[in-house]
Amino acid sequence: MGRALLIIALSTIFLLMQLTNVDRNRNTSLINSLTFSLQYAAHDAALQVDPLQQAEGYIVFNREEARNVFEETLRRNLRLKMDLTPLPNTLLDDPVEILFEDFVDDSSGVTFPYNYVNDQYHIYKTLLGPAVIYEVRVKSTRSSKYSFDGYIYKNIIELYPFPN
Repeated sequence: MGRALLIIALSTIFLLMQLTNVDRNRNTSLINSLTFSLQYAAHDAALQVDPLQQAEGYIVFNREEARNVFEETLRRNLRLKMDLTPLPNTLLDDPVEILFEDFVDDSSGVTFPYNYVNDQYHIYKTLLGPAVIYEVRVKSTRSSKYSFDGYIYKNIIELYPFPN
């Protein structure tokens, strides 16, 4: 009887450990996918500059176009609908939320290098040139009721890619 209880207890512990590993694996995959998607989206957004200002030698982001391109690239890479909710059979269960968006360019009145500080989202970075900044939040995936029930926060800062 004692051995049977020991085997049941060890089996339960083993199953809980396996569930933890499944959660960690799913969240790691989600974080990697989110990171790469944000890098692509922010890069595409950083390319949206006003051509008239660029002809004058200034880098000024077209904010509306940059936001549209950022969302479009996120939708394509993360397989999202127009409202940023996930399509069926994807890594995500809940919509992607863009919490923060900022542009630091030649119209901002700053000189580079510039120490960018945002205490609310804990973003601290020395910018060497014009940049787009985004903060995104995604609900963590859950495989059981014992899974972590929280959010994954990611920020991305992409500098305008000056030609060499």
